[in-house]
Amino acid sequence: LPHDVLAYALRSRSWHYLDIDQIQNIDATKKRNESGFEELVMNEKHKELVLALVESHHSESRAITAETNPDISMDLVQGKGKGLIILLHGVPGVGKTSTAETVAAYTQKPLYPITCGDVGEKAIEVEANLERHFQLAHKWGCVLLLDEADVFLAKRDNKDVKRNAIVSVFLRTLEWYSGILFLTTNRVGVIDEAFRSRIQIQLYYPNLDKASTLRIWENSLKMIQRKNENLEVKIGFNRKEILDYSAQHFDENKLEGSNERSITSWNGRQIRNAFQTAIALAQYDRLRNIKNAIIDEHLTEEEARKKYKTATLKQTHFSHVAALNKEYYDYVRLTNQGLNDDEVAGQEGTRAPSTPMSTPSAGIRKLRQQRLASPSAQGRRFKQSVSGDIDAE
Repeated sequence: LPHDVLAYALRSRSWHYLDIDQIQNIDATKKRNESGFEELVMNEKHKELVLALVESHHSESRAITAETNPDISMDLVQGKGKGLIILLHGVPGVGKTSTAETVAAYTQKPLYPITCGDVGEKAIEVEANLERHFQLAHKWGCVLLLDEADVFLAKRDNKDVKRNAIVSVFLRTLEWYSGILFLTTNRVGVIDEAFRSRIQIQLYYPNLDKASTLRIWENSLKMIQRKNENLEVKIGFNRKEILDYSAQHFDENKLEGSNERSITSWNGRQIRNAFQTAIALAQYDRLRNIKNAIIDEHLTEEEARKKYKTATLKQTHFSHVAALNKEYYDYVRLTNQGLNDDEVAGQEGTRAPSTPMSTPSAGIRKLRQQRLASPSAQGRRFKQSVSGDIDAE
């Protein structure tokens, strides 16, 4: 018998030979518990809805006959509209990609991530590559993830024939795809309107409020505790000190008059990056303490390492990271004429600017009120009133 077997690496989208002796069964219960889905910080109703749709679609696809599970597709043409297409849109770093990743792990399905580079630039390449990836994902029961999907969903332009061809190919491919596909974007304003009817559900991810931010910090500390079980050098921390700092950092950077984050407070990905950098600083402090103990206290290396066996995470480490981040974002804002990223996106029409409103509909009502109260709107109403009076005469 051969000593290896051909396998497909989903993350690199490539085939490899694996040693049979190294292959192990996956503990489904452990994988489900470690998926991170329970700790995912997002709208609870949205979380329940996504899970229900994915589980329901998976059970339908496993049906053996139409009698055991009838075809409930509502499309007039048989075979169309059987896929589950979910669009996740909102500002960067608020859990869009993590939703697809954790849902796949929680429902015990492989995650098949693809990017623009895997699909190509020309229409004929895009069509062939999309069909290949879609077929593999559906055949293996994967959750397919296309990050930054706005590249292929962008509005068509009469002057850009190549762009129009790619969009048309993507529209047709989505129509016939029968698997599970997550699309993510932070530029929802550029998406062609034809995709709206082809996407089964669209979920909006707003800026993180204070409660969500503190939950992410708390979850990060829990993750450190779990990883400490397998670490030789533990990561120590004072929970209250770190969480107090997280609240302080949010309050110092939140939008004026709201409970939402500003451009200089951290989103979920930035919090993760801050923890990684802070841990690196804590580990460096430990090594420096060991070196100083050997020189100043004349300890052996073994004695010094035993004395400083833990790398202690402190508030000062996060403060250092925050100061560097603020310098960067202040400079970026200066290059954008004083506008932050959300305001630039609003001007470009790629997404709505950040507001203290909790929902997009509330933001629309506010915009309407502002337009009605503007001098130009009042002038138009005055002209209409005068015109009406003249006509009446």
